[in-house]
Amino acid sequence: MDYFLASDIQSLHASLPSEMLREDGLMLQAAKATIKLLQQKYSKCSNLYIFCGAGNNAGDGYVLARLAAKKNYVVTIVELGNRKSYSPNVVAAKDALPDKVEKITLSQLKDIPEKAIIVDAILGIGARAPIQGVIKEAISLINNRANIVISLDLPSGLDPNTGRVLGECITANHTITYLLNKVCLVVADGIDKAGEITVAGLVPDLDKRMDNLCPRLHSYQKSEIMPIFKPRKKNSHKGTYPNILVVAGGKGYLGALLLVLKTTAKLGAGVVRVATVSENIIGVLAIFPHAIVTDINDKKMLAEYTEKSTSIIVGPGITSEICVNEYLKPLSHSDKNIILDAGALRMLDSSLYFKARVIFTPHPGEAGCLLGMSASEVQANRLLAAKTISKKFNVICVLKGAGTIISYPNSETADICPYGNPGMAIAGMGDILAATISCLLGQDLTLENPVLVAVYLHALAGDKIANIEGEVGIEPLEVIESMHSILNNHRGD
Repeated sequence: MDYFLASDIQSLHASLPSEMLREDGLMLQAAKATIKLLQQKYSKCSNLYIFCGAGNNAGDGYVLARLAAKKNYVVTIVELGNRKSYSPNVVAAKDALPDKVEKITLSQLKDIPEKAIIVDAILGIGARAPIQGVIKEAISLINNRANIVISLDLPSGLDPNTGRVLGECITANHTITYLLNKVCLVVADGIDKAGEITVAGLVPDLDKRMDNLCPRLHSYQKSEIMPIFKPRKKNSHKGTYPNILVVAGGKGYLGALLLVLKTTAKLGAGVVRVATVSENIIGVLAIFPHAIVTDINDKKMLAEYTEKSTSIIVGPGITSEICVNEYLKPLSHSDKNIILDAGALRMLDSSLYFKARVIFTPHPGEAGCLLGMSASEVQANRLLAAKTISKKFNVICVLKGAGTIISYPNSETADICPYGNPGMAIAGMGDILAATISCLLGQDLTLENPVLVAVYLHALAGDKIANIEGEVGIEPLEVIESMHSILNNHRGD
């Protein structure tokens, strides 16, 4: 599925004939699509309270009210806008309302019946500045109700470009978004605010009109990912599978290293070598006797391990006493697959530019370190942050979090993973993801992008646990076992 920015919607509008932009054009088609949704999904409700602002989103609400009244819905419009600020299309839509549609102001609103559906036609993609005044009051009132809430196009108060809340935002049960699926609904706060999403194309031959539009994000369905995992070939040996070097585990951080090694063992690595601080070596060999281990300060052995490996993970549990940049500089031009995580990203020399195949796996705080900003600034525009990191360092960036984004140095389109759940917000999940990427990089997959497949596998494994046990208390080791099960059974349910 493709996702577009608000600016893409404006470009699409510009390509449409003028008659489609009238009140009896797109607004009418939007209303018909919304009526269809109401009849299919919420057929037991015949009472609508439609909150209308002043822009074209309000026009969508007024036309919906007209069509709903004709189908014997009991409709009340709560008007938040001033007629003087209405566009001609909104005026036409309002003036066409039948007399039986009640129109009131927010101050005149006494109550909303519990079984009525609230329709949010307040701002849509028109939100830009912090929400205030009567709009803020209305949004707060709606959010404090137990009614089902349906947003038209976007939940009002959601930034149409970044998906962040502009001070106050509708929390919808369902969003019917028009023309194109929008990035802001699947990133940042949009994930929590949009509820279930339905896309209504509205325009005939929409695909042809979109030929010149570049999608900004793409996601896959689980049904597209699961067939990628195939049984192993019988004619194989340890050299057939990933040969991984793990440079990880500073003093006091043996746990991060053990999670990485557990993942590589369960996801099919052929040979695993480890460079860690001397204090960790006994602990590693006691649990993973198949690992080949050296002291991270033994430069000769580290160079030998590096030469023999096809993929290298650097960073989990790495602390400041380890000279990461000294090790990475010669690797920046190598032919190795390199995954940088955690401590390696926090201490990375910002002047490094990689010509090797390198994957960064930052969480928002680590992304902030790479960009010289705070984690909250990264979260305010996750897509831009990921793409900036990719271009600055010439790397694939896997920006972890709700709606993990995978961006690429030479592409305007990024991928997003719509799976995963809040139960995975626990220390150690990132270490597992870095190891998962290293394991899939060296395996025979039918999709060209093993990094994306690794992100999906990790997220689907977490969802598999949540579907059985719930989201609270998911442990990293459980996710490893869940990924192991998916790979062996080729099932994500």
